[in-house]
Amino acid sequence: MRNRAGAPLEERVFYRSKNDATLFSVRDAMEHVRATLKQRAVDDVTLSSIEIVVTEVLNNIVEHALIEGSGWFELSCEIKKNELSFHIKDNGLEMPLGRLPEGIPPETHGPRCSLPEGGWGWSLVHTLANDLRYQRNGSINHVRFTISRIKPS
Repeated sequence: MRNRAGAPLEERVFYRSKNDATLFSVRDAMEHVRATLKQRAVDDVTLSSIEIVVTEVLNNIVEHALIEGSGWFELSCEIKKNELSFHIKDNGLEMPLGRLPEGIPPETHGPRCSLPEGGWGWSLVHTLANDLRYQRNGSINHVRFTISRIKPS
């Protein structure tokens, strides 16, 4: 899409959960984001990275930040030629120590049966996202990041 001068229009994707956000809200958000970005010709490899990162961030909000399922999250995405810029907000608890987890993967030494099932999420987020940052303004958490497009438009 272009404006009257022929310059590309800034495109955005937006989703806001209900006030009682759940893991079903995360699924709904991801279905909306995926369908909208697919319509905007975002390639499948980039979409896979987006799904992993956004789902992990939203799951963490619902599972750890929102108290007893009460609260909301909001996701916006600005579609650019070479990257997609995300901003996720929620009204949940502040991140521990006021910052994002470091994203160090769990220990993988030892017998296979002793390998951890969890603890991989933030490691994947740090690996796949660029410019990852967290800020708390008043009672609102803000997580921002970009994901590079594998096939720029």
